[in-house]
Amino acid sequence: MQDEKTKELAYDANEIPVGVGTVQDTGSNHGLQRQLRPRHLQMIAIGGVIGTGLFLGTASDLKNGGPAGLLIGYCIMASLLYSVMVALGEMVSQFPIPGGQFALAGRFNSPELGFAMGILFWYNCIVVLPAEISAAAVLVTFWTPAGQADSTCSTGICNNAMWVGLMLIVVFAINYAGTRVFGEMEFWFCSIKVVTIIGLIITGVIISAGGGPNHEAIGFKFWHETGGFTQYEGIAGSKGRFLGFFSVLINAAFAFIGSEITAIAAAETSNPRRNVPQAIKSVWIRLVLFYICSAFLIGLLVSPSDPSLSLSSTAAKSPFVIAIQNSGISVLPSIINAALLTSAWSAGTADLFVSSRTLYGLATRGHAPKIFLKTREDGFPWVCFLFCGAFSFLSFMAAAHGEAGKVFGYFSNMTAMCGMISWTGILWTSIRWNKGLKAQGIDRKTLPYMAPLQPYLSYCSFYKIQVHAGGTNFCGFSDGISICVMVIIFGGFGSFMPTFDASTFVTTYFPIPFFAVLFFGYKFWNKSKMVDYANMDFVTGSSIEVTEKISGTGRWLSAREPKCCIGVKDGKIQSLANSFTDDELAGTEIIDADKCCIGVKDGKIQSLANSFTDDELAGTEIIDAEGGYVMPGGVDAHVHLCQDLKTGPHGLGGECSDNFETGSRSAVAGGTTTIITFATQTRAEEDRSLLKVAERYNARAEETGSYVDYGFHIIIVRNDADILENELPVLIKDWGISSCKLFLTYATQRLTDSQMLDVMFAARKNSITTMIHAENGDMIEWLTEKLESKGMVAPYYHALSRPPLVEGEATNRAIALAQLIQNPILFVHVGSVLGAANVRRAQTMGLPVYAETCPQYFHLTWDDLKRFHSPTCFENSKMICSPPPPPTAADHEELFVGLSNGTFTIYSSDHCPFRYDHPHGKPSGVLEHEASMEGEKPCSGDELQDLLGRKGGAFRFIPNGIPGVETRLPLLYTGALASGRITPQRFVELTSTNPAKLYGLYPKKGALMPGSDADFVIWHPEKTFSPFNLTNSMLHHNVDYTPYEGMRFENWPRYTILRGKVMWANGKITGKVRDGEYVKRGPSQLGPVSSRAARDTRTVADWLYE
Repeated sequence: MQDEKTKELAYDANEIPVGVGTVQDTGSNHGLQRQLRPRHLQMIAIGGVIGTGLFLGTASDLKNGGPAGLLIGYCIMASLLYSVMVALGEMVSQFPIPGGQFALAGRFNSPELGFAMGILFWYNCIVVLPAEISAAAVLVTFWTPAGQADSTCSTGICNNAMWVGLMLIVVFAINYAGTRVFGEMEFWFCSIKVVTIIGLIITGVIISAGGGPNHEAIGFKFWHETGGFTQYEGIAGSKGRFLGFFSVLINAAFAFIGSEITAIAAAETSNPRRNVPQAIKSVWIRLVLFYICSAFLIGLLVSPSDPSLSLSSTAAKSPFVIAIQNSGISVLPSIINAALLTSAWSAGTADLFVSSRTLYGLATRGHAPKIFLKTREDGFPWVCFLFCGAFSFLSFMAAAHGEAGKVFGYFSNMTAMCGMISWTGILWTSIRWNKGLKAQGIDRKTLPYMAPLQPYLSYCSFYKIQVHAGGTNFCGFSDGISICVMVIIFGGFGSFMPTFDASTFVTTYFPIPFFAVLFFGYKFWNKSKMVDYANMDFVTGSSIEVTEKISGTGRWLSAREPKCCIGVKDGKIQSLANSFTDDELAGTEIIDADKCCIGVKDGKIQSLANSFTDDELAGTEIIDAEGGYVMPGGVDAHVHLCQDLKTGPHGLGGECSDNFETGSRSAVAGGTTTIITFATQTRAEEDRSLLKVAERYNARAEETGSYVDYGFHIIIVRNDADILENELPVLIKDWGISSCKLFLTYATQRLTDSQMLDVMFAARKNSITTMIHAENGDMIEWLTEKLESKGMVAPYYHALSRPPLVEGEATNRAIALAQLIQNPILFVHVGSVLGAANVRRAQTMGLPVYAETCPQYFHLTWDDLKRFHSPTCFENSKMICSPPPPPTAADHEELFVGLSNGTFTIYSSDHCPFRYDHPHGKPSGVLEHEASMEGEKPCSGDELQDLLGRKGGAFRFIPNGIPGVETRLPLLYTGALASGRITPQRFVELTSTNPAKLYGLYPKKGALMPGSDADFVIWHPEKTFSPFNLTNSMLHHNVDYTPYEGMRFENWPRYTILRGKVMWANGKITGKVRDGEYVKRGPSQLGPVSSRAARDTRTVADWLYE
């Protein structure tokens, strides 16, 4: 049951926007890419799915329902579609996630509905493609002998199989060429449709008025002949007229189905927050201009009794072609038929596109095999394409003589029924979406698109048409969902008249039991439940997170889009401008970043421009970035330097091997320009004063100096009321220390829940950010004792003493404590999927809960704790950190999702260096272990290494921590940026901007704007950089190993610049150890408690602050 619950919690975490980070496969998967441009989406929204349903399907609609029945049926369906599209548009513009409407249904309604809608929508897509191709085969017969009345021709050009095959080749070729080609072709196909329909409307008006060659003014001739309605299957009276009208609804549904392509295409659309609403707003054009006007004109121009309207006839034609032909125009019918044929091609192409992307969306949610996640480098889901394309061969059912129209009817009925079920799900999801927004206090005005008349439009569709037809009046106000349900239940009534037609019955009603099996099967198998309004996820995959992909390189990057030029003076950015004068540039040092050039004067940035003249460059030192990325300098907010944590029984262990000189040297070599380290309080009486703790650690920094700017967090292990009351304000005012760290583990540091509340309450009053090391200390101690009783004490068993549930319980508990007193918190080094899920759930509730993660949780696993020689080898102690790495590599992929979708706010190193050759480092795991030291004597040097080779030690006494400040940025570049899991902007947010905001350094650090420090990291150009395998000898820390030994790196910082001074260049330290300065910090600039999270008095002690 726990596994099932975990699956349910993680369900929505996989619904993420492409381009920001997609679920990755271990194979060749690069994720979908946003290659559809605004004009593509606009034209697809207007005419993308207009195809044979309108151009050919209206033939049977007119025949069965008459001109009035046709018009009323299309008006009802138009009102219903408008309701569906604006409701869907509001949701998908906020969440342009793979899977579109069914992904939204799973998130805001219930998992079983999302699953069933997804499978049914995919099934609908693979069925409608053969329908379009079959219809195209009908249109081709206009030019062949097979199109003549009572023709028996079935060979050569009369063979439908040949035309079906040729059309499938075109459909396959356009899709295989990729999303950008599809977008271009659909743009032109849709343009042809739009021009054709406008031309047909104009032509129809002219013909109706008598402007055709025969000069016959038609007017309302056919309305008068039939009274507007036909008698369905010869059934007399109002019953026959009503059945004729009702038969139009199911066929009209086929013409309208597929408009949801906008939701599916949103996942591959650039800037969906702007472009999707623009596309949705064009829906009314399609409804009024295309469908309603066309239906009205068809009713004017063609008699319902025209024999060519029968799709079962070999002479079947589009009503538009029939009208033009009857008017006496000789050439135009062929031109129009050709245009209609391109529309069938277009619709077929779109159907294959949507079906393949739907299947990909299902795979991202775990509802289809993982193999369907494979894509080409350009993001084309080739496995999905091949699988879905195989179903298109059902089109060859239309190859039999005279059968194309009948096959089209089968597929169109099935498609319409699937569409009605899908529309019902969309409307119901929209209703729950609105209730969820209201329950969580989210103002709809903050959405990128606010649909009109919601949620009422989802309940009801409006039409008001009154037609007097032989004593029958139609005037209505219709419930949108009721229309769908009515059509679903009664849409196949035609299969019973005049006699029972088993083929029509099965093809029409099969989707209903199919949907029921999917829905209830998923529900019973997974024991899923309706999503509670308070738990709806209105965060993951938001279009706010989607940024335009940067084309090319050589651009400077920040978390927001920059202007062109930056002027810097005295280490501060003074101005932003489009350009600077020659005088302003004179005598500057210029850093060339390909299209952007940064001018630096007196060690400060003076300007940034597209280019400089030779005169401007004269006498300057030029640093050519050659197209490499230029980013704000890294801010590493979790670094341990000069810390003494001697917690063993004999006073060994826990002495950090890096001081401020060696640690900062390593940081600057890895692209980091600012570090925040820890000033650690102990429970000794002399450490009672937090101010004295800060003084002691600052003295250590001043003793050696630093290559980078630095600050301190304060670690608090006591809840002395007077110290909290009197010294926290001084820490803020005099020292600029605005963050504290609390522990839920380690006997010498952890606090009880009551003590935690004391410190958190005091921190909140002083606007101090609370950091929490979340592991359940009691669980760890209990598991450790059980492991020791079984003799399981080797380094590998450190991981078994800290399973993910240890972090999961502690994060849940800390969130509850923080919620109680409305205190923002940050969880440090979150390394488990369970811990990340807890954080995400709290964020969804509107709580100010943030999470930090670290490189080891994306590159190491439990297996790395038995990497060396044998599982019991003590050298595996090099890999011990806490929390330990995740159990398997599968966890890495889920954590990467959190990295891209905002679950993780910052990405730090947790650099905690302990040497393997020093008694106060990792060897204390042996030296402190009495069983290992029996008969041995304390030793060092070669004797110590000999001892470590003979003894296994005990993981309890091994200091927790690994080095990583230098490899932090390169690891993220290689593992996430180069692989496409995150964008360059997200990289900057995680490593620079967000840490600066969270810890009160912004905009001094982590930004490129007026007043900001001129800190930069410049990367090697990817095209010229040679990947390499790392060895510890390449690094600059004071540690004798790296956990990433042998790992392949795709890039490394080429330059690191601190306040305008080049500190690291081409593999060498160029700055001085005292170039770094202490930085005071202010309060956190990330969000406070959400108003909707603070309302519930059942979870929040509001009275504390009255």
